[in-house]
Amino acid sequence: MFHAMLAVCTVAVIGAVAAAANDGPWPAPVEGWVAPQPGEHPRLLFRKADLAKIKARAQTEDGKAILARLRFLLDAKNGDTLPSDFNRNKPVNTGAKGPGQLPIGAFTMGHPAGYAFLHVLTGEKKYADLAKQALIKFIEGTPDRDERYTWTSPGAGLRTGMMMTCVAMAYDLAYDAWDDAFRRRVVDEIQNYKHVCVVSGGWEGGAGGLTFDRIVNPYYPPGSNHYGALVGGGATAALAIKGDPGADDKRLDRLLADAQRNLVRAMSEGFGDHGFFAEGPGPSHMAANTSLVTAIQTMKIAGGKDFITPRTNGAWLTLRWAFETIAGRDGKPYYPCRSPSSYGTEHFARGGTSDGGEFCQGFGAIRDSARGALLYTYRNFVEPAEAKEYADRLPAGQKSYDALTYPHRAVLALVNWPIDVRPEDPGEVLGRSYRDSIHGYLAFRNAWKGADDIIVTAYLKSGPGGFIKNNDVSLMVWGLGMRLKLAGLTGKCIAYEPKPDGSGVFSVEGNGGITSVGIDFSGASGVPCLVVACGGGYSTKAEQRQEQGASARVTPVAAGKNSFTVITLSRGAAPEPKAQGDQVVVGGRTMMFDGRLIGYNP
Repeated sequence: MFHAMLAVCTVAVIGAVAAAANDGPWPAPVEGWVAPQPGEHPRLLFRKADLAKIKARAQTEDGKAILARLRFLLDAKNGDTLPSDFNRNKPVNTGAKGPGQLPIGAFTMGHPAGYAFLHVLTGEKKYADLAKQALIKFIEGTPDRDERYTWTSPGAGLRTGMMMTCVAMAYDLAYDAWDDAFRRRVVDEIQNYKHVCVVSGGWEGGAGGLTFDRIVNPYYPPGSNHYGALVGGGATAALAIKGDPGADDKRLDRLLADAQRNLVRAMSEGFGDHGFFAEGPGPSHMAANTSLVTAIQTMKIAGGKDFITPRTNGAWLTLRWAFETIAGRDGKPYYPCRSPSSYGTEHFARGGTSDGGEFCQGFGAIRDSARGALLYTYRNFVEPAEAKEYADRLPAGQKSYDALTYPHRAVLALVNWPIDVRPEDPGEVLGRSYRDSIHGYLAFRNAWKGADDIIVTAYLKSGPGGFIKNNDVSLMVWGLGMRLKLAGLTGKCIAYEPKPDGSGVFSVEGNGGITSVGIDFSGASGVPCLVVACGGGYSTKAEQRQEQGASARVTPVAAGKNSFTVITLSRGAAPEPKAQGDQVVVGGRTMMFDGRLIGYNP
């Protein structure tokens, strides 16, 4: 029987995490939340009443390892001294030299928060003093190890997002141990921030300097990778100081209302409902990792606003990595990156500012029910490659806990790491396919087992765009260590039918009419991956590859009134696609097209 009938444009409900209605109030109020009192700290990542639980986490096996990691990142020893290495380069916006020159333990914007967290855990004033000394250096102009991140001369406005987050964390964690005058100084540094960027055009505030108001309310549109980086940092910083001595609460209330609205825009116009980004996955690292994902957590804890449970948008900033990270034959983690460039490559790098932190902060910005899936991806696809990729950062067999360079990420790891959670196959939690309905992005995956996993993705380019042109609209087929493309498939998704094993059918209406694509992982065709497309709107040519015992083949097939393109991935020989009337037969599969949907028998 014809197998692929579906109501038009219905998003399938797959797994507990994907089941959010996406049509309720967003953000939702956090049930039972009580606003922080003036002077109540910590409040951003956890509340003061949670401190005993945080200290208990620090005593677990993982907690002790994360603390050792934090201390190492602070001074390459035990974290009891200020770093001996500082970045002497002038601030820039591109071409930073510091990351390639400085060792781990060199001074970073995350150092003040790292020392402040040690104070919270130990009660020792010396760590609060170190946090103060480090923060003074930073706000007075000492560059981060990456000189693009200089408080008094940021490379561009987007650099301020991560800097604001780090300063806010330090202030929040060391507040009780600092004198009133210094606390007021930090409040002033945040709310009255005004510095000229290295790139000082109108987007960055111009010659008058970038202000805190324009960090919360960027000149940039949500589809720019700058937008989320700015808004996230502004939100967290405003939450940190609200109600404290010296804070302009009337102004901060207005800015927090703006931040809430702008966070929604960042996650529904820049990003989509399942984490695809307007400028593509590469630029998305900057938009999400530097401050936006952390803001989801701080808005919940300090602001009482839940961006996680009402809709999929917030959580899928992180869960996309649980779904799409795939092992390369070199053992490194990869993901299908559209238009890879200096903004982000297909290799899932994590050692810098925007390329890092996906897990240590992400565990705090997803539903509890999805943490096992994210942990599974980290343990099986990311962590095994770290010892080889980042050997200089992992002495004596240390594990990174996704804190490879920056101390504040070790703080996030200790607070968020799923210490008592069992890893779970992402396919069992997230489902084996998903669709971002805003940007027209679809992904289908057969398994999370290793280098032979297969993932098929399509980008229809139906959502808002950005400054960076994300023009790779091909259907990507990755699997068995090989990669193929079917070029030019764009338009409006008019049908989407996923199946439990990751197979599925979708149809697109575009300039070439209606095109439908079927993905079959069942093996009934005689190959582990069969992809069949029919209709207009794409271009292809015959292609065949063989590599390390695997074969990939693209075969155009004319079948009566229909023109099919058949893609197979296999170990060994694959069945020859054959026309049978208006249908195409591949092994035990017969595929047909009714002008709207691909279907198949049996």
